[in-house]
Amino acid sequence: MAITPQRRGVVQALGHAGHPRTAGCHGKVLRLGREQGVPLMFTLSQMSYWSALHLGQAGIEAMKIRGRMQTDMAADIVVFDPENVRENSGYKRGTAGLPTTGIPCVVVNGQIVVRDSKVQRVPAGRPIRFPVEEKGRFVPVSGKQWLKTHTLDTSPLARPDEPRAETEGDK
Repeated sequence: MAITPQRRGVVQALGHAGHPRTAGCHGKVLRLGREQGVPLMFTLSQMSYWSALHLGQAGIEAMKIRGRMQTDMAADIVVFDPENVRENSGYKRGTAGLPTTGIPCVVVNGQIVVRDSKVQRVPAGRPIRFPVEEKGRFVPVSGKQWLKTHTLDTSPLARPDEPRAETEGDK
């Protein structure tokens, strides 16, 4: 359902301004990483570089130049305090969609979208999509084939020295 200007007041009155997964997930990851002793650079790479890498490998060309700050790369910049960043968004009434504390500035596509820890209402992002293809890449796979590819056969009857015979269901 679209949030029209007439409905916006109703939604705000009900205390819903977003979902914790969108408003607080990065703050939560940074906080948990800090509390659990995960190196900051590892946490940052998990949130940016690895996502961009995998999407680029999957065929989204625009993601190949994202996920890291480097010459000739596209970068959105998040300025944050690693010792104090924390999520505020939650599932309780009135907490959904609350912005993360400890992030005073965010620049997206050259535009400031968070200034002095206040979210600005500016359209700054660009859509990033898979290229249009004549024929899709989806290839159906049977349950047996998926198990063969993604799991180990731990059956006591399995012999590691003998190759498993391929069955009709594996094709």
